[in-house]
Amino acid sequence: PFGLASTNTKIIAPFFADVDTRQLGSNPVTYGQGTVGSRPAFAVNWLNVACFATPNGGYNTLQMVLIDRSDIGTGDFDIEFNYGSILWEAGQASGGDGICQNGNTVRIGYSNGVSNSFELDGSGIAGAFLDSNLVTGLIYNNRNSLQTGRYLFPVRNGNAPFGHSIAGTVFANDTNTPLPDALVQICSNQQDTFCTLTSSNSNGDYTVGGLTDSNYQVKVFPPANTQYLPATIPVVLTGADLEHQDIVLLGPEPLPSGTNILPNNGVSPGGIPVVYWQNPLNLTTTGCSGGSASYTITDELGNVIAAGAMPETAGSPGHYLAIVPSLYPNHGQVTVSITINCPGGSSVDIRFAMYIDPSGVVKDTFGVPINGATVTLYRSDSSAGPFVAVPDGDAIMSPTNRTNPFTTQAQGLFGWDVIAGYYKVRAEKSGCTAPAPNNAQNFVETEVLTIPPPVTDLLLVLDCGTPVYGVCDVTQDGAVSRTDILNISSRLRSTVAVGTLGDVNHDGRITSLDTRGCTLQCTLPGCAEPTP
Repeated sequence: PFGLASTNTKIIAPFFADVDTRQLGSNPVTYGQGTVGSRPAFAVNWLNVACFATPNGGYNTLQMVLIDRSDIGTGDFDIEFNYGSILWEAGQASGGDGICQNGNTVRIGYSNGVSNSFELDGSGIAGAFLDSNLVTGLIYNNRNSLQTGRYLFPVRNGNAPFGHSIAGTVFANDTNTPLPDALVQICSNQQDTFCTLTSSNSNGDYTVGGLTDSNYQVKVFPPANTQYLPATIPVVLTGADLEHQDIVLLGPEPLPSGTNILPNNGVSPGGIPVVYWQNPLNLTTTGCSGGSASYTITDELGNVIAAGAMPETAGSPGHYLAIVPSLYPNHGQVTVSITINCPGGSSVDIRFAMYIDPSGVVKDTFGVPINGATVTLYRSDSSAGPFVAVPDGDAIMSPTNRTNPFTTQAQGLFGWDVIAGYYKVRAEKSGCTAPAPNNAQNFVETEVLTIPPPVTDLLLVLDCGTPVYGVCDVTQDGAVSRTDILNISSRLRSTVAVGTLGDVNHDGRITSLDTRGCTLQCTLPGCAEPTP
């Protein structure tokens, strides 16, 4: 096989080497049409094929699938390479030995025969793609897919991925501990965000090629069954391959004793508080009496998104409080840092991790959040599907919430921080259906959601019939009347017990959303919404 980087031959090569189906035990090459998800596809199968010219090298199993994506743009398609077993790498006509190894070894990739080409890292290197290589073997790695042994290349507007590579190692806590099985996504900073997905191998290494010159963010999600925090680094690719783009994932920094932030939606298994991005927050801590304190909140890249003073509470020496405004539109993993400067010149630094949750919400047709709805996350490598439920606890979701399906609480909130891909979200509850005209369906489901960019403030609406009026029926007379609405409106911007006195959103504060939600439930004449 010749190199693909400089060939003038138009070629798509899932395994450019000497296949010989005439050998004893080898199967013929087969091909045919079908569908992948909802799209037409053409596949070629090399199932248990021998090398030239001996059966002693064993048999390789691989597949190429070309998937029509004219639903995205005219002429668009996906190239998919699948590998089941790779035992040989070079036929004897290419210098391979008695078991078809070494010599002029296999190359994998494609070329348009003019200017654009791509070779998978490891092409032309003896032993790189074999099953016996537990680090770089084809069956142990992936590209743009969560299935090991699958490599997906989108061709859009006549262009397949080509360019240079970004490579590095993922570590746990320090640079002495490589971390395998972490999910790595590399996304451009361009307006039309493009992401490539892979995973760290058994040595913790990752490599993604076929990247055009641009500014990128490399984000790593920790493996399943670990509590390391995701981490992100910026990378600039300019005309050459980049190596040593290493990322260290750190363990969670939970809330320290004496420090709290409220309201929150609970804490993650690693002890990290989860706060809703629309809520103002009370940040409190304890320390020396008579000092001065301040706080800073930074995002994953170290950018400051909030900062301010923490005055000492009058009458409570050593107790410090800051009212943190809503962190919207910021979301995701952040770090909260507090410094207390004490009399005498000493200081105390306090630090903990926090997750800002841009939750979606499940509501009924009256705008009331639904408690106890089951919300399920589905994912696919392709917008065409097929979509399957994300396994509970999977690394697709960050450790902040790896529960799937998820059950909503009083505020109806749900949400996951997920890797790049294509998603659908489904909500259902016993006794509820999709709104009309789809009442025969006992669930509601989103259209395909492309991540990134993040999808926030997602609203799923179920028809649960006539609501229970308890929250809005302030007078407790069995109906929501104008008197109730005026009562609730008079409490605008006031704090109340969660889920009482018109608190439809169950956030402990009366807002215009609550008054509107209760007005929709008013069944008596003359129930126009009062002016706040």
